[in-house]
Amino acid sequence: MAEPFSRQLSNLFQDVILHRNFVIFSFVFIAVTVIALGMVWPRVYTSSTTVFVEEENILGPLMQGAAVQAEVIDRARIAREMIYGRRIMMALLERRGFLLDHPDPVEQEREIESIKGRTEISTVRNNLVKISYSDSNPKRAYEITAELADLFINESLDAKARESQSAFEFIDNQVKEYQQKMVESEKELKEFREKHLTGGPGMISEITRRTSELEAQVQQIRQELREERIRKASLEKQLSGEAAAATQFTRIEMYRKRIGELQAQLATLRLNYHETYPDIVQIKDQIADLRKLIERENKRRSAGVDADSPDQRGFIDESALANPVYQQLQQQLYDTNTRIRTMEARLEQTQEALAQQQERAKRVQAYQAKLAELTRDMEVNRDIYSDLIRRREQARVSMNLDREQKGLTLRIDEPAFMPHAPSGLQFMHFVIAGPVLGLLFPLAVLFLYRQFDPRIRSAAVLSDEGHFPVLGVIPHLASMRERRRAVAGLSGSLLVLFTGIGVMVALVVSQAGSGGL
Repeated sequence: MAEPFSRQLSNLFQDVILHRNFVIFSFVFIAVTVIALGMVWPRVYTSSTTVFVEEENILGPLMQGAAVQAEVIDRARIAREMIYGRRIMMALLERRGFLLDHPDPVEQEREIESIKGRTEISTVRNNLVKISYSDSNPKRAYEITAELADLFINESLDAKARESQSAFEFIDNQVKEYQQKMVESEKELKEFREKHLTGGPGMISEITRRTSELEAQVQQIRQELREERIRKASLEKQLSGEAAAATQFTRIEMYRKRIGELQAQLATLRLNYHETYPDIVQIKDQIADLRKLIERENKRRSAGVDADSPDQRGFIDESALANPVYQQLQQQLYDTNTRIRTMEARLEQTQEALAQQQERAKRVQAYQAKLAELTRDMEVNRDIYSDLIRRREQARVSMNLDREQKGLTLRIDEPAFMPHAPSGLQFMHFVIAGPVLGLLFPLAVLFLYRQFDPRIRSAAVLSDEGHFPVLGVIPHLASMRERRRAVAGLSGSLLVLFTGIGVMVALVVSQAGSGGL
């Protein structure tokens, strides 16, 4: 049943008086127990130091534009990984003399984990790393904190020096590699130019001009050749007409005329030579052959063979040959055929020259492309080599600075201190918490007991909530025996209370005398 808060406090006060023995015993027991726990509670002393770190990765500025470097942001994590690393932990154990007894690896790991568990690393600001170490011995806490800071600084400087050394060696190897590449590319370019001496600058334009000229000549020769072939066809037609008009001159007359000339020559030779002279014999044979031709022609004419028959095609009578017009046309035809053969030879020669120029243009274009590629490779290697030379000198300066420990700003901002007061819960906290908890615990138990107790303890509840008329309230009348027992119980409770207070005071004085406050 719900009661007003003032009524609840009144009832709680009544319960405290009613159960005063429980309240006193609980108060004394809890207060003394908490204070005693405070006396044996281990004291932890924490020493801390702050290290100022201003670090920039060596490869970052050196390889700017040539490689992407990750930016270091979480300095606490970096410091934690470095301090918790085995290198620093083993160095700390060696400084502390832990390794003098040659402990086994299990004991070493156990000690390292113990140190890690009592070490805290955090970032105060961007460039400040705080190192804290807690121990039951204040001197040991101070010494280990100072040694951790010293080892962290030394390891950071060594790591920085190793990093700059590694960066210098890397860039130096790159310089040597690109120097070799540059020498090889220059050598290859030189050999290529010496091998292709005809492919100098302006060769493409010269070949283009010469190709255009040859193409124009080919077109001109083809045009002239077509004109000469047309003229040849025309002359052949004209010659055919003149030959047909001169058929009135017989071949026999031509043969006879020739025989007369040969006979005159024969008569002249006979005046000086015998019949066996070779020229006389040859002339006789010619005269005999001509006479045979006359006989054959006579037979042919007597047989009625047409001069234009297939057997006579291409045969031209001597009368036609003696025609001046025919001879002029024949001479023009000879000249035309000569010009045609000359033009055909010129055309073939010009086409060969054009093909050679075209093939030469392809070779020169390939040469220009290869030359441009070799030149580009040489220039790229030269640019990278020059840039690496500059970066190597920067790396050398950085390496020298780190060797002299001038390139890295790393110093103790706040040195470690000897802790004089323990951190965390102290004895005074237990002295205050003991009586408070001793008082609050029984009150809380009585309050909860009344909240969950279903019995009616007030007449006002019957009249206000149950609407029952209350005629009167009969109070509890204690007997003489109950009174004596109550007085005896109260005396015992007070004795326990004062005894407990005395014990608490004694514990506090004892602890204060030993300097535990």
